[in-house]
Amino acid sequence: MRTAPVPLTADAELLRTDPRAANPPDWRVDWADGPWPVKVLTGAVRRPADGWLGRLLFHTFAVSRIRADAHGGMTATPQRPAPAGHAAPVLLRRPVPSGGSMYPTEVYVAADGVHHYDPYRHELVDLGRRADPALPPVCLVLTNRFWKNFYKYGDFAYRLGAVDVGVALGRILRLAETATLWTGFDDARIERMLGLDGHDEAVYAVVDLPTTTRLPTSAARPPQVLERSRHIRRSARFDALHRAARHPGPHPEPPAEPGPTGPGLPLPPHSPTPSGLADMLDRTCAGARFDGRPAHPHALADVLHHTAAALGPPIARGLSLYVAVHRVTGVAAGWYRYRPDRHDLDPVGAGPADDTARVLQRALFAASLNIELAAFTVHIGAPAGDRCPDMRRWREQQMAVGIAIEAITLRATTAGLSGHPVLGFDVGRVEQAYGLTRDGIQAQVSVGSARPGLTWEVSVTPR
Repeated sequence: MRTAPVPLTADAELLRTDPRAANPPDWRVDWADGPWPVKVLTGAVRRPADGWLGRLLFHTFAVSRIRADAHGGMTATPQRPAPAGHAAPVLLRRPVPSGGSMYPTEVYVAADGVHHYDPYRHELVDLGRRADPALPPVCLVLTNRFWKNFYKYGDFAYRLGAVDVGVALGRILRLAETATLWTGFDDARIERMLGLDGHDEAVYAVVDLPTTTRLPTSAARPPQVLERSRHIRRSARFDALHRAARHPGPHPEPPAEPGPTGPGLPLPPHSPTPSGLADMLDRTCAGARFDGRPAHPHALADVLHHTAAALGPPIARGLSLYVAVHRVTGVAAGWYRYRPDRHDLDPVGAGPADDTARVLQRALFAASLNIELAAFTVHIGAPAGDRCPDMRRWREQQMAVGIAIEAITLRATTAGLSGHPVLGFDVGRVEQAYGLTRDGIQAQVSVGSARPGLTWEVSVTPR
């Protein structure tokens, strides 16, 4: 018997509207007791991740770059020229963006046997388990390992982790175009197959892959997980959000934001060329600062078209794309809604049309990004508050936001630009500027030309 879906809670909406208030006033990050950058399993049989499946995993999850950053990923600003108490100065980077470079998404391969993907060694770790017969013959199972984000972000990690899973999903669906995504399933049953309890790490998505690859089963003993952290914390609010999101519910069509129906501002044709594997590995680092150079209108058209095209899975229904144009050659600065069916921009909103970048700069909670010098900023809108029917749908919605972020940042790289995603900002101010009445702004990605930062980054490949 199906359990009734749990309505969206006020705590979930708080993570969107005011993530600063999600944690108690005395919340502090124990930087010295953080987790390992990857999940470490010991005492296991390992196999190389080869062939098509290996390439898919490498271009989504593998540690493919190493960045040296004196500030540990926390950008210095005039207000905070030398941030105190930060993460390690050497960061392991992957092909997809992740909030704070934490990468909480783990991936497992179920194909007869069940394996965990080690992104550091580019290997498949045999879990000594058989795949559930109810699953597709070959599939990927994506999970959220909560402590990877919670130790740094607290309760906000519940939203951030779902978006991060969605970013990885976007890349998988891009590389495996005929794959099928599942988000409605018995969470506990799949977690038992993986040897998880669903409390510290939980399954979020299953992807049916178009391949006949098989991984042998074995009598290997399940490996042990090694933890770096001595104290793994959680909160009552985080646990309540997680319990509520474990109950699948129906997928009603959300109401769409009413928009103008008149003629819009036509965009130039988009490029039909897909992003290459090099773009996926060379994604411009989000830490770079924008330099104020205007973007070509073809870049704007390309980013918007390919992002809308990526929002095909059922979980992405109801999402809308908005764009604040700051400095795009031949396109007037202003607040627009993108209409993918017409490939044009509809002017909307009540915000100052000639001051979009400054409005968004003031909406940031921390001045870690110079939006004032970006070319344009894409906003992802979706039903919010009581217009999102239940917690399971909310979690899927956040994954869909991640799919959009993956598309925006990748197409920005293809256009030779940098894309910087942000989740925590004054959404009320932005919604007012767009004049929104139904949609809630879920995330933003500022795009523009960037100047080199005070970091260096090198590519790495498995031996």
